[in-house]
Amino acid sequence: MFLDTLKSLKEQDLEKIIYIRNQGHTVIEAINRQLAHYPYHIGQIVLIGKMCAPNWVSLSIQKAIQNRLMTISSQNPNRGLILQMNF
Repeated sequence: MFLDTLKSLKEQDLEKIIYIRNQGHTVIEAINRQLAHYPYHIGQIVLIGKMCAPNWVSLSIQKAIQNRLMTISSQNPNRGLILQMNF
């Protein structure tokens, strides 16, 4: 629904005032508010996953691998990094 609404917006709609919980926002502010809200729920899902899963596997790149990639990247500034993830 959110993406369908975004697709339907015209440029002149972006500065209109809409109300969320009786607080006025421009459409642009409302979009930013919604986009900032999603990571909050992602954090909740990750927390619940960590509490419920007996063998939680991090969604992030491990620190040691991340540090190695940063070293490789700094040694070769003109080359992009290609990550191969083995699941």
